[in-house]
Amino acid sequence: MAETRPFELEKRTGNIPNSTIISASGPLVLEHLFRFQDAWRADNSDILIFELSGAIYIDSSLIGSLVNAHVHRMKNGGKMALAAVPERVKQMLSVTRVDMLFKFYATVEEAETALAGVRAQAG
Repeated sequence: MAETRPFELEKRTGNIPNSTIISASGPLVLEHLFRFQDAWRADNSDILIFELSGAIYIDSSLIGSLVNAHVHRMKNGGKMALAAVPERVKQMLSVTRVDMLFKFYATVEEAETALAGVRAQAG
């Protein structure tokens, strides 16, 4: 039986300065694209971390949105990472060959530590 879970999106301030965590869970599919996009597009922090531990599936529309978020961050000197990504979602990113664009971390805390260090070295 397929796992069903509603789409949920939560945006919060990270534990390091000028960072945002966007947690998305449930099916990351076209039906939820605009809500997902609006969340990251409205964010102006230096560091953006997508926490995806509750994601059960991701389709091409949300993969495209993650790629767009990555490109937008890189253009504007920001940092972005994916944290707690389930194996099924990682496989979809790998099959579509976009996994190499992203930095993956086991936890949000690991992502924050790594990206804060990158920012400190660059500055």
